[in-house]
Amino acid sequence: GHDNTGVNLLSGAKWLLEKVTVAFPESTSELAEFVCKQWLRDDHCSCHLQRSSSKDTELTIRVVTDAKRGSGTDGNVFLEILGEEGSNGKQKLSRSQNTDKFETGQTDIFKQFYRGDLGDIRMVVVYFEPSFLSKKWRLDHVAVDNPLNGQTLTFPCKQLFSSKTVLKKVIEPNSLDSLTFSDDEGDSTSEGLNSARSAASKSGFQKCKYTIRIVTGDVKNAGTDANVFLRCVGTQGELSERPLKNSLTFRDKFERGHTDVFEFEETTNIGDITDIHIRHDNANFRADWFLKEVVVERDIDKYNVKFQCNDWLAKSKTSLPQKHLHLDPKLPDSLEEEAALAAETGNSSAEE
Repeated sequence: GHDNTGVNLLSGAKWLLEKVTVAFPESTSELAEFVCKQWLRDDHCSCHLQRSSSKDTELTIRVVTDAKRGSGTDGNVFLEILGEEGSNGKQKLSRSQNTDKFETGQTDIFKQFYRGDLGDIRMVVVYFEPSFLSKKWRLDHVAVDNPLNGQTLTFPCKQLFSSKTVLKKVIEPNSLDSLTFSDDEGDSTSEGLNSARSAASKSGFQKCKYTIRIVTGDVKNAGTDANVFLRCVGTQGELSERPLKNSLTFRDKFERGHTDVFEFEETTNIGDITDIHIRHDNANFRADWFLKEVVVERDIDKYNVKFQCNDWLAKSKTSLPQKHLHLDPKLPDSLEEEAALAAETGNSSAEE
């Protein structure tokens, strides 16, 4: 990861990391390669890399925007690919051969890296995030090439994406003549989501509900008013970064000694969760935050795992407003006690 500092007026601190290669000092020939192929930027400035293998897959994705006038968008588009062996996780389509992506009648080509073999691709999930000036997008279809099995599939969509129609759509492979264009701007958001869940169910994928428990430490000035974001990495995929907005337990989130609970429904099981990335945006007057631990639960297989932090996420202390937590043995209670003592003696501001 990087610390988001830098003075480049054009690109800021963002960094496109291709890969990391490690040479072993005891060997003259053995190299370990860790492929990334993603941007590290202010909203996602760290990543967890696993050693590459011969089964790693680079998928070629072609996204075709409808040719009708006004179909293009400057909003953000995300794609998740689901196969028999797992999911590549929700990934932003950010690096096209075209400078301006998703223009009317245009085909944009993207490369997505997946660790392992997805198997036969069963469906794709398209997500649309409107921008302030570009609130609609008409998608004609998506095509995916899988080099491991030579499979090329077409996913006809022919859908208007907007906050008034749908922002998420599950698409199964078919011929381009199988659909007519849906241009309905009625309030069908719920209908679109229910259709997506139905398609996932019929294709053999089960909904997973993830429950996230965020425990703020019980130390002086531990709480934060900043916005908090979380990403989870598992052995079979990942949950893309998302804001932790609506706590089920407290209206005023992330206060001293509180446990805030969040729930998310996903279309895939990401397996054993090995790493989480948690950060805040340093916004608002009181941004410094002492995070005790994060617990992740999944309903479909009663899975749960705890990640202990016991540290500050703060720019003003000897830390950064982000943490990468790896699944390690639980930290001893004495470590939290030491952190609490350091917080009490080193912070002279008013107590919450």
